[in-house]
Parts: sequence; structure tokens; C-alpha cells
Amino acid sequence: MKKNKNLELFKKNGFLKISIFSERDINFFRKKIIKDLNNKLKNKLECKTKIKKLENYHDENINEDHHKFLVNPDRRYINFTSNDVKKVNKKILNLFQHEWGHNKIALSWIGDLKKKQKKINYAGYRIARPIRKNKIKKKDVAGVHIDMNIGGIINRDKKSSATLWVPIIGFDKKYTLRISPRSHLKNHGKKFIKEKKITPILSKNYYNKFNFIRLNFKPGEAMVFHPNLLHGGSQNTGTKTRVSLDVRVLNLKKFKY
Repeated sequence: MKKNKNLELFKKNGFLKISIFSERDINFFRKKIIKDLNNKLKNKLECKTKIKKLENYHDENINEDHHKFLVNPDRRYINFTSNDVKKVNKKILNLFQHEWGHNKIALSWIGDLKKKQKKINYAGYRIARPIRKNKIKKKDVAGVHIDMNIGGIINRDKKSSATLWVPIIGFDKKYTLRISPRSHLKNHGKKFIKEKKITPILSKNYYNKFNFIRLNFKPGEAMVFHPNLLHGGSQNTGTKTRVSLDVRVLNLKKFKY
């Protein structure tokens, strides 16, 4: 059987950059996120501010309590159209179908699984304001972590899922996700409990032993990475608000809700 070069690269490095969407798709995602944010501002927060451009989010008249509500992990997600799902599934199945041995996958947003927070064919979105213009910069990005224990449930099967990261605003190294190539080959073996919930955030003393990089992307390109790959701590050092999508690609014969 002919070798899948992309799969070999993924297995070697723990990540792979792939082209999935068009610029039109990216603009459509931006509009969906703006609509979701503005609906929350108006209907949930009774705030008169209206976001017009996502890249200028950091300059909007949004106080910190409102910001925390908007970016709360329990409620920041958008749905994928059937066309979006087809585009992602085609790329993902080309990569993983032989490795996983089947084509039963699901694209999912997952919050806290103990609260049954899961939605199929949804993507979570993240917002990070530029650190030069944000006095509380540390709260906008997650620390270095792995994605093995999705939804706060202990998982030891490294073929149960993958993560798809899609930049929506911010495509160069000032904005993109920090990753540590080949770190997925290590057994990080650390579990942390915070407020009775498992969190995979790792200590600085630990992750400083690894090398990290940031990639340049074109609109429509994305990165799929291994659940055991170290990533995060990706401060926005640009001048615009960074926005990205996170999609959990679930191997339905391995991942159990």
C-alpha cells in the first residue's frame, strides 16, 4: 500500500498544516462570530456596544465583566454548515482513515463533559487581544497544555481524537498558535485538578525543556495536531485582535462521551 506522506509527517512531528477553506469561508466564519458576540451583548448583557470588525474587538467599549462573559468556554461556539463539514471530513479522512481503520469521525465542540456540554458539527472560537494594548493580557490565552483529556475526562488513548486549529484573524507568527514539534512522542503523564476538574495546564519548569515554534498561514489554511502535542501560551504580539476556531476531531470508535 502506498505510504501517506502527510500521515507520516503528522506521526513524526505531531502536527500538519493543511489547506481546507476558501477566503470566502473565512469571511463567513467572521460574520458568524460577530453575530454571536453581538447577540450576547444585546440580549444577554443589555450592552449598546456593537462589534463591527473582529480585528478591532480590543478597541470596543466592552468592560472586563462583559468580555469574560463573551469568551466563557461554555458559550463561545458557532455551527458548521454541511458544506464546511464535507470539506473538513474530506481532508481529515484522507489523513486518518487508514491509521484509524474506519471513517466514523465527528467534528465537535466540547465544553465540560460532566455537564454534557457537547455539540456535533460545531467549532469553538477563541479571542485574544493584543498584549501591547491589553493590561490583563495573561487572561486572554491558555497556558501550555495538551488536549488528551477533552472535556475534563481522563483519556489515555492517543488515537481517540485530534484537534483542528483554524486562524480567522491573525495569520503570521505574531498571532498563530505556539506548538512544540515532536513533543507528542513524550509521555507527559501529568494530571492536574482544579476545582474538581481535570486541567492539562503544565508548569513552566516542565515545558521550558521543549522547543516551540509558530507557523505562518494563508487564509483558509489550518493545522491539525496530535492530542498529546504541547501547545499554548500563544500571546498575541500583533496589533489586531486574534480570532481562531478549535475543532475536536473525534475517532468515534475510540472516544467515549
